[in-house]
Amino acid sequence: MSSKITKEVIMAEHFKQFYRFFQEKTFCDITLVSNEGLKIAAHKIVLASASRVFYKMFIGPLKANEENEIPVKEMDFEVLDIIVKFAYTTKLDIKERTVKKLLIAANLYELSYVKELCSEYINETLSATNCVSSMKTNIDEDSSTHLLKETINLDTKPSCASARNTSVGSNIIFAITGHSSSGDCCVKYMDIRNEDDLKWKSSDCLFFSPPRKETTMVVSENGIILAIGGREESGSVNLVDELDLNSMLKQWVPTTQLHRHRRGFAVCTDKQYIYVVGGYDYSGKDYLDSVEYYDTNSKEWMKIPEPMPTARDSCSATIYNNRLYVFGGYNGDILATVECYDFEKKHWKKLDPMPISNYDMGISRIENVIYLIGGNNALQRVYKFDLRNFKWNKMPNMRVKIHNAKSSIIEQNDLFLFVNNDGELLCDRYDTDKKQWKLVDRAKELSKDYGHILCFNDVTLYSYGINYYY
Repeated sequence: MSSKITKEVIMAEHFKQFYRFFQEKTFCDITLVSNEGLKIAAHKIVLASASRVFYKMFIGPLKANEENEIPVKEMDFEVLDIIVKFAYTTKLDIKERTVKKLLIAANLYELSYVKELCSEYINETLSATNCVSSMKTNIDEDSSTHLLKETINLDTKPSCASARNTSVGSNIIFAITGHSSSGDCCVKYMDIRNEDDLKWKSSDCLFFSPPRKETTMVVSENGIILAIGGREESGSVNLVDELDLNSMLKQWVPTTQLHRHRRGFAVCTDKQYIYVVGGYDYSGKDYLDSVEYYDTNSKEWMKIPEPMPTARDSCSATIYNNRLYVFGGYNGDILATVECYDFEKKHWKKLDPMPISNYDMGISRIENVIYLIGGNNALQRVYKFDLRNFKWNKMPNMRVKIHNAKSSIIEQNDLFLFVNNDGELLCDRYDTDKKQWKLVDRAKELSKDYGHILCFNDVTLYSYGINYYY
């Protein structure tokens, strides 16, 4: 027993000495720069021991400059200082005004102990009401308990999104054209953090290129990309392949096929699940009312037990607040139908229809607001739908016509629109003062093959060890 106590005392003294070195700026070999440009000198080995993301940043594509400085744009100085001191002392200074920011930092930098301590603080100190107040979130009382649960149960991975369903936090956008066996596949990216360099640039991340043409790509929140369906020389196929961004190999591997052969389906994600909604079965000549979902942990497909009220293909779908929303589509008629599945009640219900009938729309979600982009019946229109009050608003028309092209809207101070129309790449920005879309950059590839848009947060990419630039 005495030997064990002695070892604990020795380790405690070692950590105290590490912290003295930090305070005195002795032997520091890295400087972290906060959002405001303020700097904290530290030791790589201590930070890398506390966070796998810091480890990847120090050895991966985001290496320090000549002054040994690395920007940490996701944290202000106060939060960064708390996180760094935690790495040295294992003590976390949590306050009401910082708990949400600390939780976000814990998720981005995979600091599980920080997340646990923040969760304990919320449970012990904050009620649902003052938790919402401290986060300055303008929602009704009935939603406050849900927000508290969501805050405690934030996912452990930084945000990433597919072109069909985009979340807040994405700032690196990939445009993928072609497929891996075509010989002329191309990957480009845009980094929207740099206002002075908003350009489509070439990337050597060719591992993103899917294994087949006309496949549908979607990214789960835990870093699994699926390539669902598509075409081979024999015709339409029901194959599904998986690319695990967490793996070192970054290779597509076959996984479990869908229960039902389908094309023209919608996709969306929630946690580790990937949902496939509706579609058309060419073998049976049927429009489909079923929803299948893939568990990226078990590698199995399952079905939502109750079918959609309206069978359709070419619809758009997203998940918010434990509900699946499905918009528009086609089943011989062009639809304005909106339907919602409640995962807790396991039941569908119809909502008021869209302002117009439409199909093949792009869809993006930013918090509680849905953006429906283009479509066969409204090539230049963008509609907003607020999931809290179920109100529709029409935005000014886009400059371009979008029908079945992969498109996404994300928010980085302003709204940005990204389009990959079979190799024709576009980025537009919404001017709120003039209420119009303006061109940021366009590019055109020789390949006319099927295009994809994937959106990530830069910290996500660093955690996967992905160097997206030349």
